[in-house]
Amino acid sequence: MLRQAQCVWFVSLTILVTPACFAGTATDWEGDIFAADTPGGFVFGAKPGRQDGYDGQSPIDFTSRPGVYIQLYRANGATWTGPTGFYYEDYESPIPPGGSKTWPDIYLWSYNYTPIHGNRAGTSLTRQRTAPVGWWGKLVLDYWPADLNWTGATEWWFRLYGGAGGYGVPALPCPITDDPFNPDNVTRLHLEVYTTPEPSSLAGIGLALAGLVPAGFVQRRRR
Repeated sequence: MLRQAQCVWFVSLTILVTPACFAGTATDWEGDIFAADTPGGFVFGAKPGRQDGYDGQSPIDFTSRPGVYIQLYRANGATWTGPTGFYYEDYESPIPPGGSKTWPDIYLWSYNYTPIHGNRAGTSLTRQRTAPVGWWGKLVLDYWPADLNWTGATEWWFRLYGGAGGYGVPALPCPITDDPFNPDNVTRLHLEVYTTPEPSSLAGIGLALAGLVPAGFVQRRRR
């Protein structure tokens, strides 16, 4: 009986402290979202010395080989002083406590390749250096070509701290195109990162974590 009680105590303590063991800092954290079919993806987060906007990185040509790509599109202008093009990474300045930050213009498409799920493509999240405890991400589907007939949800919450799991984003509508620079040819998304979840979303997240609704579920919003 004593051994059983000790085991229960140890497991409970492990569950409580594990997120803290993996916790990053507001100035140095990183995650990436990548396509499940092929390794086209992007990195987001914060890193010492990086600021909002362009940090000297070079655009990448993603039409050199067939595959599914989910990449950051950046256009030269007031908020991005670098070249127009697709980028693999965008580290930003730290998010203040209680604040949020958005990574806009995430494009998803397939080039010269039919995804495993036809016109749908799965994505995965990797926490390379986890965000501080309590931080959450929200992936939002902004646009998809009408012929892909998407009728699912358009917003998904997921944890950016702790160990593995907690992403729960389904296979997304994925057009095949050789011109991803045309915004009408691709599926477009954005990523929001919160140091704490929005109050209106706390209830839905709590239910998902309790297993009462599918992971990643939130109410559907109008297109």
